[in-house]
Amino acid sequence: MFGKLFSISYVLNIVFQAFFTLLTPAGLGFLVSYLLVKFAGAPSWIYAPLLTVGVLLGFVSMVRFILTAMAGYERLEKERRAGTKEGTDNYAKRKTSSDAEADESAEHKDSRPSDTEANDRLQ
Repeated sequence: MFGKLFSISYVLNIVFQAFFTLLTPAGLGFLVSYLLVKFAGAPSWIYAPLLTVGVLLGFVSMVRFILTAMAGYERLEKERRAGTKEGTDNYAKRKTSSDAEADESAEHKDSRPSDTEANDRLQ
């Protein structure tokens, strides 16, 4: 259940970001053309080329984003499937180097005497 919810939310996130990457350059092209017409006295036909360039750049950006996101999604799915095939959770088994260092420092702390023990030895 949790895996499906995560997958659905991940895909929805990719879809929303893809539309955002498509519409942002087009919106910026419209804004620039509006400002040029309104304040710089440019002719109104400037809307067409700037919007066209904005939509084309947005489309290229969207395709690149989708390809990158889907490659990451496929990688996550492979890791998840590999963990379920073994019958264990690979994420819980893995230890990073910082976790190993934390474990080592905890072991050293346990072997050191406490402050009160050290004071008792000195007296």
